Amino acid sequence: MVVAQKILSKAEGRLIEPRNVVPSARARELAELTQKDPRLVEVVLSETDHVLRAREGVLIVEHRLGSV
Repeated sequence: MVVAQKILSKAEGRLIEPRNVVPSARARELAELTQKDPRLVEVVLSETDHVLRAREGVLIVEHRLGSV
């Protein structure tokens, strides 16, 4: 599924340059908690409806289309 989604995203032109992402305060907070790059967390949050779980190394979210 991850590979298929990556291919779809590329085909749709949904590519994001990490250097162009400005993390929000919430993204920086979650990045510190999860030990992830704040820019990555910001991109995830932009597609997320709800954060279900966040702890070191784990960020579980509900996508805006409903999948977890």
